[in-house]
Amino acid sequence: MFFDAAGIPWEYEYLGYKLGELSKTRYLPDFWLPEQRGWVEIKPYSEVSDRESKKIKHFQQALKREPLIDMGHDLASKHFYIFVGSPYYSRQRHGYEVFFVLRDKLPWEIDDISQIPPLSELKIVPSQARWTQCPLCHHLQVGLYHHLRDVNNVIRREYLDCEYCCRFKPLIGETRKQEGYVTRCSEEYEVWTTRIGYILGSPQLMRGYTAARKFKAPRKRT
Repeated sequence: MFFDAAGIPWEYEYLGYKLGELSKTRYLPDFWLPEQRGWVEIKPYSEVSDRESKKIKHFQQALKREPLIDMGHDLASKHFYIFVGSPYYSRQRHGYEVFFVLRDKLPWEIDDISQIPPLSELKIVPSQARWTQCPLCHHLQVGLYHHLRDVNNVIRREYLDCEYCCRFKPLIGETRKQEGYVTRCSEEYEVWTTRIGYILGSPQLMRGYTAARKFKAPRKRT
């Protein structure tokens, strides 16, 4: 419901993988998001069983080993997101968390296959990442949100590191004015805007959250 209402293309249980050392085990992530080039696993609670945790870590290793296949986007690597909870945002708090598979609680940036750490060094940890929308290129992505407050503790700007502006467009120094708001991409590829509330709660994202909150699963027949 969230993906459809927010206009995020998706494929359900798109492709299964054989998992390295667990070659007899196939892992089938819940969703493939073609625009975000990301795999998504949905969990109702943050507690993941040892068996599921092991499969998820093996899958992250498989993504790092697999050569990049260009499917319309030239991202450096595929992403793997674990969404826990319900897609909900009240402009004050989120009803979900995004978990990543990280090494020693640091971003896992590995170019050399020989440097891929063993499973014992990998952990599934929560992050501050959430669904965001870039106010400049308008791409939806899972990323980090930041804001800048003045001396009166009032938010004056909010910004994100837009993956699409950084990789695909020479937007350095570009500025747009929309409906009285200023949006700019800095030399550090930080896209900031004075349109407070847009990055986390754009109309497109709020349509998705609203639809998801209204959805009620049908009762099982006894």
